[in-house]
Amino acid sequence: MRLNRCLLIATLFVGLATQAATLTAQQPQAPIAAISVAPLDRAIPGMSYLLNASNIPEMVGVMEMMTGFYTKGLDRSRPIAILVSFDGTAPDFQVCIPMKDHKQWFQIMSGMGLEPEELAEGLYEISAAGQVMIAKVANGWMYLGQSEDSLSAVPEDPAALIGDLPERYSFSAKIDLQQLPADMRDSAIAEMRAGFERTMQQQLGDQFDTELDAAQEAALEKMEQLEDLIRATQQLVIGCLIDPTEKKLVIDGAIQFLEGSDLAKQMDAQADLKSDFTALRPEQYSGYLRATSVLNNDQEKVLAKESLRDSIEQTLEMVRQQSELPLEYVDA
Repeated sequence: MRLNRCLLIATLFVGLATQAATLTAQQPQAPIAAISVAPLDRAIPGMSYLLNASNIPEMVGVMEMMTGFYTKGLDRSRPIAILVSFDGTAPDFQVCIPMKDHKQWFQIMSGMGLEPEELAEGLYEISAAGQVMIAKVANGWMYLGQSEDSLSAVPEDPAALIGDLPERYSFSAKIDLQQLPADMRDSAIAEMRAGFERTMQQQLGDQFDTELDAAQEAALEKMEQLEDLIRATQQLVIGCLIDPTEKKLVIDGAIQFLEGSDLAKQMDAQADLKSDFTALRPEQYSGYLRATSVLNNDQEKVLAKESLRDSIEQTLEMVRQQSELPLEYVDA
């Protein structure tokens, strides 16, 4: 369930970014998304373990042979980064590959029919399957982009833009929604709301009026919560760690909220929560779920207590009416 929610949120945010790109020509100063691949010397053994664990060991040798051959010339001790930004009305990307000898890699690629054409010193055009890609070699990296303009300004050290993600995960993605201007974000949310309402009308159209009103109210409330989540989100990170040494696969998802937002305050309020029941989790359990609710408002506390008392009284009344126990035992 946790994984499904993380993937759903990630898909939603990527879709939001793509929709917003079509609404304005303003370009953010920093990438809105960064995808990280751990150094190949660590990532490839992890993939071998995953293939074995998936009961397809016959693919391990093929994968290791192909990656060993087609990564000649690459620096397998450094991570690969894919940076996504917006250029005009369309997403733009830079694939940043660490290099030891780009000429050796070009020679390997030529065996696949990918003959680079040198346009200028350190600048190449690569044609494959009718598609053209531009490669720029500088700073010990090869930058791949859709056009020369997309590579006019490249980061000197792409690894600095992905931080410690390659150390923590085999594959990961970081999305910074605050790189989108507010008007782009609001316009994209408005489009999402309109689409949501159309879908909701189609799905709920055959219900009775009372049921329809209740369902619409609940659905709109969830949509408002989702909008608040998007506006308050600073950064979203999703990572996958394949650890052949510990023989485990870990998938993480994390959201950082804007400082001062209501969601950030809610998270801060739970930072020092302690429990006397954390030792109850048996070691053989593969998962553990704990939910907590914190009320910081005095009025909310009063209402919660009244609601709890009403629930207890209703339960006792049901027991009084239906139970065969003497009333003195029930009231006790």
